Amino acid sequence: MNYYILTFDRKIGSSYKEFHDDFVDHPQFNRWFHYIKSSYIIGTTLAAGEITDHFLKVAERYNLPKIHFVVRVNLSYRGGWLTEDAWNWFGSNSKS
Repeated sequence: MNYYILTFDRKIGSSYKEFHDDFVDHPQFNRWFHYIKSSYIIGTTLAAGEITDHFLKVAERYNLPKIHFVVRVNLSYRGGWLTEDAWNWFGSNSKS
């Protein structure tokens, strides 16, 4: 399994709850992380292009901006300022 970060533009004033529920429901998203509003870290066997295709379909369904970026990441190399729960997620998932 590989991890990717997806970062995207948000439409001010729009609700993202339905988008979120639909987006993370992909059957091949084995794990995901969404502690930052405009980003997801996704653990999957999909390729970056397949994540892009899924994002575009779901964003279009909810009339949201399609501007986004997907890149593969190594969870072992990390830094930042997050909650303890977030750091625990990284700790347990960087071992897989």
